[in-house]
Amino acid sequence: MVQVMVLVQVANAVLNMAIVGLQVTTVAQDASQNRERVMQVGIVLLILILKHRASPILVFLNK
Repeated sequence: MVQVMVLVQVANAVLNMAIVGLQVTTVAQDASQNRERVMQVGIVLLILILKHRASPILVFLNK
């Protein structure tokens, strides 16, 4: 159950980042450059979130 809840939280975080990314790109003047930048930032944030979220999961699984 804990793992499912964490996965749901990660999925929500990814969806929120995608929504924010779309909002930023639609507001931006030069959408193509900004979309790439937002994607790069989003990917970095996703990696950081996954690393942060995955470490307790791994500890939980190792027990």
